[in-house]
Amino acid sequence: MKISFLKDRAKARLNGNWEQAIIAIMVATVIFFVIDGFFGDKYLKDNLAIFCLRIFLQAPAFLGMAIVFLSISRDQNPRGTEVFQGFHNWWNAFKTMIVMIFFIILWSILLIIPGIMAALSYSMSFYILADNPDMKPGEILRHSKNLMRGHKTELLLLILSFTGWLFLSVITAGILYLLYTGPFFQSTLAEFYESLQERSDF
Repeated sequence: MKISFLKDRAKARLNGNWEQAIIAIMVATVIFFVIDGFFGDKYLKDNLAIFCLRIFLQAPAFLGMAIVFLSISRDQNPRGTEVFQGFHNWWNAFKTMIVMIFFIILWSILLIIPGIMAALSYSMSFYILADNPDMKPGEILRHSKNLMRGHKTELLLLILSFTGWLFLSVITAGILYLLYTGPFFQSTLAEFYESLQERSDF
């Protein structure tokens, strides 16, 4: 499916939902960086417990983001604060992210390219978990791998198409990311997942 089509569909879904999408991005961003800001990068690098605490908080936030942006994609009266719904299934989100990281690192030990391919293969995991809250991590990763078979290059090109927006977000100290790039990017990823579901036999 053409990237331009997914982006156009994402923008259409965001019409009337920009405020809620921005709230979701802001809440998730605070969660993503709260550990780093509290402890500092130097302490984080050498502390396994803090690394696990970071995942403990960030994994449910990733799940919450998937919930919000799938809700936007499906016109289900989304609310930005639904990011916190990811914490209702925090244990499964945490286990899923741990397993993902393990396999990505394992493939990265071989070469950087296999690591990237593994990350792309498992990229739909939190959307799958959002749709299947009781699914086990191993099943989630297998399902994501099946969905992404033959579509990894497509996703990589989609991500690269946002390079300009991400660069502008950096030079605006993240403000553009919070107000536009983040919601647009996440909405497009949700549309990509939905398109995989439409094209999949699984």
